[in-house]
Amino acid sequence: MGDATALTRRIESEEQVALRGIAQLDELREAIAEAFRAGGLSVEFDPSSSPRWVDYLAVAGPTAVEGAMTGAMLGLALGALIGAPKEGALVGGVLGAARGAGHGVDAVDRGWRIRVTDIEGVPHAVVRRLG
Repeated sequence: MGDATALTRRIESEEQVALRGIAQLDELREAIAEAFRAGGLSVEFDPSSSPRWVDYLAVAGPTAVEGAMTGAMLGLALGALIGAPKEGALVGGVLGAARGAGHGVDAVDRGWRIRVTDIEGVPHAVVRRLG
């Protein structure tokens, strides 16, 4: 997690950062997830990026998923107390997902543009800070 935090700081302090190899892409993937969890980041992939690496880096709605999981667990616990654990988990999951998705949409105030390519079978990424 420390490498992802350091990478996030580096991207935010420099206009552009170049990364090479799977280990650095793993750091980038964790940095993207970390930034989404903290809120306030949009990520766009350059259209010329390799679809394979875009899929590898993509984080699908992490705030909504995390919110749904947290809400479902809390709903399950509360539902168990009143004898309706299934209903509690369902309601908690729906409310948690809605809250998480809303937070993710409302919090975006900065972003990164990422271009990922294959050069001789090795992934190369360029991350440009937007704004």
